Amino acid sequence: MNKTMTTGILVIIIGLALTFTTCSLFEDDKDNGTDDIIILGNVSSVLPANSKVVQFAWARNVWDMQVFGNRIYLGYGSWANSSPSGAINCGPIPIVAWDTTTNSFAIEEVYAHANSNGDLTLRPNGAEDEQLWQFHVINGSLYTPGTDSRGIFGGTSTVEWDLGNFYIRQSDETWLKKRTIPGGIHVFDIAGFNNKLYVGIGRSSDVEGSFGIMCSEDGGSTWYAPDGIQPTSRIYKLINWKDTLYGFAARSNTNVLRAYATDKTNTTVYDQNIGRLSSITDTSSWIIRKHAVIGDTLAFITLHRGEGGTTDNWDAPGELFYTDSFSNNINIPKAVLPEPRALPVDILARDGYVYILANVQKGSNNFTVIVYKTENFIQFEECLRFNYGTLARSFEEYEENFYFGMGALDGNAPSELAGTIIKVPFAK
Repeated sequence: MNKTMTTGILVIIIGLALTFTTCSLFEDDKDNGTDDIIILGNVSSVLPANSKVVQFAWARNVWDMQVFGNRIYLGYGSWANSSPSGAINCGPIPIVAWDTTTNSFAIEEVYAHANSNGDLTLRPNGAEDEQLWQFHVINGSLYTPGTDSRGIFGGTSTVEWDLGNFYIRQSDETWLKKRTIPGGIHVFDIAGFNNKLYVGIGRSSDVEGSFGIMCSEDGGSTWYAPDGIQPTSRIYKLINWKDTLYGFAARSNTNVLRAYATDKTNTTVYDQNIGRLSSITDTSSWIIRKHAVIGDTLAFITLHRGEGGTTDNWDAPGELFYTDSFSNNINIPKAVLPEPRALPVDILARDGYVYILANVQKGSNNFTVIVYKTENFIQFEECLRFNYGTLARSFEEYEENFYFGMGALDGNAPSELAGTIIKVPFAK
């Protein structure tokens, strides 16, 4: 099947998949019709026809959306080494954004230093990773960590996993690949803290000096392990909160929250108990995936292992927790959403409110997408909802519009609607 036919079929499927219900905070009419929800297209429409992302719906999960300038950047791909749907190692990943000015997808070029002289060469296939999981704005620049290095550099066939990647957007709308992180086969997160860069990685035990958290004082050219850290294999999440940077690994068979922490005095503590999650549904294996801060309160969403049950198959939506402090004995409460079946997947802080994206699954191809807002994680106001043939994985807000990145649950037949971008007008 050629790319044109594939794209045409996707458009028909997308058009038939959407039904509509009340959107309670729209500016004009609370019982909105089809004019209020706009299907912008599918990320696969701008990718090469032979891309695994086009071939496998699971790889079109829109894991993250990040506004930067007038564009919304899309994280997608699959770094799984095993998957019921067959979507295994689906890079390279062109860096794709939705341009809100031209109302079209845009692909931004990626460059890398080709040799020790500093010469830059175009990487025609985009990011040389199997997946881009998230984007972060750090000191006015946009970054994305390379979730799973493809292990090939410079156009050669030599496998090179001694260094990991991250990417930083340049002022000319191109990206610079930096392949500098020791043993960083997987670079799960990146954060700025205390005038330094930090990354949480899945390290290679074969590389000396590679640790679960690495630090750079020169913009990512060189890295070292912070004092006191042990060689933990994987740190999935970094959170900068209340003058402390926390790093979180996966947890299994427990509701105890533990973290590596460093403060602005460079005092470090590794792997300390900082609380217990209340009423967590599944303690078999979970990570912290998304977070937001409102005032002194930190809120975060967990993610659980999916069908494959492996460490590279984090896809099952989890729960929303909130706290105003961490301590060894603190009980961290779970937020109770108005719809008890709604599973949160993403969170945004805007203008003194936190917005939560959640899904209610009604059948294998029947989901209700809901956005709530709250100031205190006790009272919630429903902003909007719509029915669709698959779940929303991520969302973003820009100029009184919500943008949704649709995804899929792993399985033998994940939804072909994955990768669809939807726009819904929203009056705050």
